Amino acid sequence: MKKIDNIIWKVKYEKNKNWLGAINILKDGLKEFPDNYDLHLELAEIYAKNNFVVEAIDEYQFLLSKNKNDTTIQFRIANLYLALNEYEVAIHYFDLIDDYFPEIYYNKAIALNRLGKINESI
Repeated sequence: MKKIDNIIWKVKYEKNKNWLGAINILKDGLKEFPDNYDLHLELAEIYAKNNFVVEAIDEYQFLLSKNKNDTTIQFRIANLYLALNEYEVAIHYFDLIDDYFPEIYYNKAIALNRLGKINESI
C-alpha cells in the first residue's frame, strides 16, 4: 500500500507540471497494480482534464465495474458522453444516478434538448 501511496504522491506533484509524465507514472504503476482503484481514478481525471475523453471514459468504466452505484463516476461518464455529443448514452448514465442534484437535471436537459426532445427537457 505504501508503494501505491508513493505513486499517487508523485502523480499529484507531477500532473500540474507535466501531465504526460504523470500518465506514464500511472501506467507504470498499473502494470504492477492493475486493479488499483486510486490509480485508475487519477488516470481518468488526468485524461478528462486534458480532453482525452475516450481514454477517460475507459478508465471511469473500469471504476464503475468495481462499484456500479458510484454516482460520481456515473455523473462523470455521462458528462463525458455529453461532451462527445453522444446524447442518448449520456442520458442513459444520467438516468442511472439515484442521488439527483441540480447539475444532473441541467445536463440531462441539455442532452434532451439537443435530441429535439424539448418537452422532456423542460
